[in-house]
Amino acid sequence: MIIKRYYILYFLFLAIFIHFSPFDEYMRKIKFIDTTLSNYFIAFFIFFFVLLFNRIPINKNASIITFILFCVFLINFIFAPYRNPSWFLYQVIFLLTSLYTASIYSYIRSSDYEIISKNIEKICNAGLIIICFISIYLMVNYFEILQLFFKAKGVFNAYIWQLYEDFYWDKHQSAATIIIIICHVLLSRTHKLRNYFFMIPVLPVIIGMRSLVLGFILSILSIKLKKAKHPLLTSFVFLMFIFIFTTVFWNDIYETFMSERRATGYVNIFYIISNYPFGVGHGVYHDFVNYYSTFDFSDITGQEIVSDSPESDIVYAFGSFGLLFGLIFYFTLSIVFFKLWKMYPYLKRPDKFFALIYIYFFFAGIGEDWMFGFGYWILFGFALGVVTAKRNNHLLFQAIRVRENINLKPQQNEIAATINRR
Repeated sequence: MIIKRYYILYFLFLAIFIHFSPFDEYMRKIKFIDTTLSNYFIAFFIFFFVLLFNRIPINKNASIITFILFCVFLINFIFAPYRNPSWFLYQVIFLLTSLYTASIYSYIRSSDYEIISKNIEKICNAGLIIICFISIYLMVNYFEILQLFFKAKGVFNAYIWQLYEDFYWDKHQSAATIIIIICHVLLSRTHKLRNYFFMIPVLPVIIGMRSLVLGFILSILSIKLKKAKHPLLTSFVFLMFIFIFTTVFWNDIYETFMSERRATGYVNIFYIISNYPFGVGHGVYHDFVNYYSTFDFSDITGQEIVSDSPESDIVYAFGSFGLLFGLIFYFTLSIVFFKLWKMYPYLKRPDKFFALIYIYFFFAGIGEDWMFGFGYWILFGFALGVVTAKRNNHLLFQAIRVRENINLKPQQNEIAATINRR
């Protein structure tokens, strides 16, 4: 049974890369099918695995989280003014897949970590090599665009656009793939120098995706904060620095933000939650902006053209669910986030790998809308599996015991460490 579960986990992890690959866009370009074909492909094989290996027990704690999220989708489907039945059905399937992933992963024994970790690393190494070669291709063929980096604004957007022109790989999907690879490189146990070397050609692409940079900075800061001896004091100093910086440069920050496409999305949140208590309906944000909204953005943002893409998980969640259920939805996801953040220093790979990915996506979602996609929910399933696994229950209290022992004398620390190991 354990070997069978390995295969399921490997397929689920590969399915994330399939979902974030150019596969679907390529199928649309050649007019093979005008839908997200990878979703059907992944769902079919997961259904096959469920029928073949149906003895996998359901994780009760993971099922509670999943049920809360399902209720949010259900209430939204019933009461939101603009409903899309197919999107509701998709999310139910995605949530069940997330629960299935969490259940399988949570019951993997600690003794099986090594073989799982090695094979996941092999998959990521293959992805790293592919991204490296694609980046080298872009540098060689579009080097003149890179040369204009210090001379023209928005050059990197033109550079990244070549990903779509030459590989049908849009910014949204490629950024998600790169996040997974970055997390793999950061946690590499072997060949770390080699992996960092392979990431050098990818740097122009990363710099051009501001959500990746923002997510990286916030993820590293949050992890370092967790390891700090005085986290509350460190947090206070950091927030004071942000406050002072924002106050001094407020006009520049405001003008820069309002010139961004994302500004219309965040402004739109206040319009939606004020007029639609249950949101506009999941899966119809794009149509709402184009056909139903009567809000004039130009008076606030100065932009005549409004982006019909939310450009942020926050915008997408609150725009779809409204204020109350948007808060419930995000609070549920935040529970998983904070538990992973608390456990992170004491996790070992592959648990640490999936925890870092979720933390990264959580922060990067401020400027990108990955949420509600099949790949996102599978990643959420792995993260939920880490949090709800019995093998990790003691880690939730590990940080508290360590903090209590910081100010003890060396002899007392040795005794406390012995107790913690037990």
